[in-house]
Amino acid sequence: VLIEGHTDNVPIAHSIIASNWELSGIRAARIAQIFETYGFNKSQLTIIGWGETKPEVPNTDGNGVGIPLNQAKNRRGFFKKYKD
Repeated sequence: VLIEGHTDNVPIAHSIIASNWELSGIRAARIAQIFETYGFNKSQLTIIGWGETKPEVPNTDGNGVGIPLNQAKNRRGFFKKYKD
């Protein structure tokens, strides 16, 4: 199972988490931990953090102004089964 984490384009302002890239990795890892509680072995799980590099919808409008609803959609984690 491939588990992906994503963020919006707003730089993270946190003293421990250094970047959106790191945050997206943490997001994916948390989902992997949930899978483990359901009996998945770590060897069945792969995590990847994309940061803000693969938005589902545009983070900003044509003038560069943030679109809060879109930014919220881009803060996500999801999983998919590898093709055999």
